[in-house]
Amino acid sequence: MQNQFNEQELLYIIKNYSKLLSLFEDHNQKQTQVIILIGVTGAGKSTLFNFLSGAEFDMIGKENQQFLNIKDGAQQFAAIKGGMKSITKSPNYYFSEMYNALLIDFPGFQDTDGKIDQVLIQLLFYQICRSANVKIVYVVKHPETRFNNRGTQIQDFIRQTFQGQNLEMSQICLMLNCYNDKLSDDNLIQNVQGQLEQIYRCRPQNICVMRKIKKHQDIQQHFTIQKRDFLFQQFLKSNSVFIFPQYIPQSELISQYLSEKSEKILEQLSSTLEKSLDNQIENLNYELIKKVENSLKEISITINNQQKDMVQWFLELINLLIRSNELLNSENTTNLSYQNFLTIFNFFASFSEFISGFEDIRHNGIIAQEKCEIIIKIVQTKIDVLVKQRELLEEEEQKRIEAQERRRAEKNRQLEAQQAQQALQNFQKQSVLHCDIQNNLNKEIKETFEVKFLNQELIHKHQQLEYDNQRQKENKLNELRKIQQSTQISQSQLNLIDDEQGISQKKIDDLTKSCQEIQKKNNSEHEKKSFNQRNYSY
Repeated sequence: MQNQFNEQELLYIIKNYSKLLSLFEDHNQKQTQVIILIGVTGAGKSTLFNFLSGAEFDMIGKENQQFLNIKDGAQQFAAIKGGMKSITKSPNYYFSEMYNALLIDFPGFQDTDGKIDQVLIQLLFYQICRSANVKIVYVVKHPETRFNNRGTQIQDFIRQTFQGQNLEMSQICLMLNCYNDKLSDDNLIQNVQGQLEQIYRCRPQNICVMRKIKKHQDIQQHFTIQKRDFLFQQFLKSNSVFIFPQYIPQSELISQYLSEKSEKILEQLSSTLEKSLDNQIENLNYELIKKVENSLKEISITINNQQKDMVQWFLELINLLIRSNELLNSENTTNLSYQNFLTIFNFFASFSEFISGFEDIRHNGIIAQEKCEIIIKIVQTKIDVLVKQRELLEEEEQKRIEAQERRRAEKNRQLEAQQAQQALQNFQKQSVLHCDIQNNLNKEIKETFEVKFLNQELIHKHQQLEYDNQRQKENKLNELRKIQQSTQISQSQLNLIDDEQGISQKKIDDLTKSCQEIQKKNNSEHEKKSFNQRNYSY
């Protein structure tokens, strides 16, 4: 009997499924046609994929033990290894721009490494076939003309992959790989069609052949560009395949995990709630226990409402149980174990019709409901007691409040009387103070009047003094004007005398000049006479 899946194995499937599907979606963004190479381990899918992806090959090893090898070992190509152990753990992708096609080298469904990869590969295959226009190429190692049990492999593949669906062998492309016999490609295809028609009453129309590569000359002869183009064209002629899951591999193990884990979680949450309530019931107040009751009623309603979507129903149930525990300050119930289970539960929910464990979860929920209903009765009893206690407390509280109000009213009356007495005393003090203020005010008014009178006298004297000073200034100014006028007259007379003196001086100067000229003239005449006399004497 197979062992049950453990939680980490299922999380591994989910993680790798998401990663591989994301990788496919990245390669398939252009909504291209998809060609999937499928076959058992050792059929030669990886070699075929590498050839179609453009890889170049050579032969390595001893002369009698040579085998194919990719030149330079480029990382973008799939590994090629001998033996029957499955090598490819995840799909390899190659996008052909020429044919706008995405080529996928898919891992074998009969993976010899165990249940985990079987589930992962089958789920990934279903999802790719549901989300793209898929052509399936089944690669079978066919070294000789007779088909033998290889036809059984194809039928097993179709039966396992397309369970219950109307799909025939004729709808897929059959790739005969590593043919090592004497028939031509066309004759081999006709021969295989006849064999399959005789055995399975089905005649596949789309069959391709790839010869076995034994030496370097075979590479040059068969691994040609023309051969690559021909294979792409043939693959794309196949019918598109639409697949809807009919069966999930290892579903009984997945079901066992979901059933046992959900039972354990619901049991733990219910028991924790019951234990917390037993420990704290006497110390809970009315408001808190009412919240617990409402939360438990929601749990009961949720369990009865099984028309909801399974995922939504179970998640709501878990969250309500966790919330009820948190109301009682229980230990942290939202631990990693719950989260891991919910992740697994959510993932496989889309395949719930193939996993019986989902129905077991509903049954486990009903068991949890029975516990919750018992707890509700306990809570309701406690609520009834608390209601009575609350009514008594409210009655006592009301009496206490009324007594307190009476004391407060009496205290207020006394306080009002004291305030009235104090107000009267304050009024009397204010009256005396008012009289003092009035007397002081009258005194200030009188003093102000006297000061004002003195100021008026001073102003009058000051005005009189200014008037006298003004009169004196005016008299002095008049006298000064008279003196200035007299001075001006005297100055005018002096100027006149100066003018007359100037005229007299000028006359004197003229007379002096005239006398000088006369004198000069007389002297000249005298000299002349003297000269004449001397001349006469001679």
